[in-house]
Amino acid sequence: MRKKNAPGRLFDEIDNLSLSDTAVAQIEELILSGVLRENDLLPGERELAEQMGISRPKVRQALQQLSESGLVEIIPKEGAFIAKLGGDVMSPALIALYKRSPSAIRDNLEYRREQEGFAARLAAQRSTSRDRKELQSILAEMSIADKENDPERASQLDLELHQSIVFSGHNRTLTHMMTGLYSLNKSSLFYNRHEVLDIGTVADALFQQHADIVEAICAMKPKQAENAAHAHIDYVSALIETEFARRSREAISDKKYPILKSKD
Repeated sequence: MRKKNAPGRLFDEIDNLSLSDTAVAQIEELILSGVLRENDLLPGERELAEQMGISRPKVRQALQQLSESGLVEIIPKEGAFIAKLGGDVMSPALIALYKRSPSAIRDNLEYRREQEGFAARLAAQRSTSRDRKELQSILAEMSIADKENDPERASQLDLELHQSIVFSGHNRTLTHMMTGLYSLNKSSLFYNRHEVLDIGTVADALFQQHADIVEAICAMKPKQAENAAHAHIDYVSALIETEFARRSREAISDKKYPILKSKD
């Protein structure tokens, strides 16, 4: 399934002698920085030519170079798309296995605690005003989803917020690592939210934790942002441990009572 079109005006006019090479370099930099992501549809040749201030043949040449290097996929009658740049870190079968394993879930939460603390700290140091507006916008939508009791929408926004925090850190490696872990993080975020919401009314607490992270980022307070991210994952981890303990007790009960009944 193809994503939405790439955002509006992304490209600068070119006044370099090697026009197609410069066009290639611009697109490569946008890919590296995470502005252009896999499956994004590039503007058509005419629009690219206008934005860059070069001829359509030069644009066509640049796209061909990018296609040959594996960064762009050109599909006849559809357009030029950013190619799939990274495979999923784990297969669907392994992700499903993770979800069934308490120790694997603990490992994932342990990793996420450090990753998201680092991401929040970078976001507080490096985010732009546009980044911060995006975080505030997602947070506002999360509030609406909670009020409308829409857990699926809330879960999707949860993931979008965490990804946007990563993007706001403007670290290319962190951005692409997060993209590579998308399937696992999506699965675990859906899992965690549904599990903790089954335990009791914790949606307000989760929202406040997300709000604390965003507030610290917007206030440009790196340590506070990192601490808020750690506190959020610690809270989720504690709730998950409560759920694991409940399941363990139920499993023991399921084994015990049939034995007692057979003795009567």
